[in-house]
Amino acid sequence: MLALCLISSLAALYLVLRVRNFRISKPPRQWQLRRKAPAPAPHRDLRGQKPILIDGSNVLHWRKNLPELTALQRVLARAKAAGYAPLVIFDANVGYKLSDHYMGPEELAPLLGLPPRRIQVVDSGLPADPEILRQATRLGAKIITNDRYRDWLDQFSHAKRKNVLIRGHFRGGRLVLSL
Repeated sequence: MLALCLISSLAALYLVLRVRNFRISKPPRQWQLRRKAPAPAPHRDLRGQKPILIDGSNVLHWRKNLPELTALQRVLARAKAAGYAPLVIFDANVGYKLSDHYMGPEELAPLLGLPPRRIQVVDSGLPADPEILRQATRLGAKIITNDRYRDWLDQFSHAKRKNVLIRGHFRGGRLVLSL
């Protein structure tokens, strides 16, 4: 009975203090905007190498118009054999096209034979196209894609230059790509 009275008294005191706007030794809440850490710039380790951007989400669909990892793997092998240092940029949904869950650079890296810093997956809700064009402009690099980037050409004139957009396809199971 005594414990019940003590609890009731403490509850009543708390309510009285709350009503009178007294602060009970609780520090004010500090609201902070939580942001994702920015993705590391994939071009930091490219000194002395020829970078080439690959529109990963586009190249995935080059064979039979279905998302297929082997198409991208063959394009990567061709780019490396031609002396390029490939950087791959994907739309956020790449994991759901290849699997049943989100896949980031760490999970894609072993599938592509690239270090994670050479792979970028854009944030959900954002298109990869402007990021691909931004990186290519900054690096002065070519882009392997069948996309013509018509919506972005006014912002990124680099893509208007001759031989910047490298198109390719598969014919009879063979990769047709001029680097």
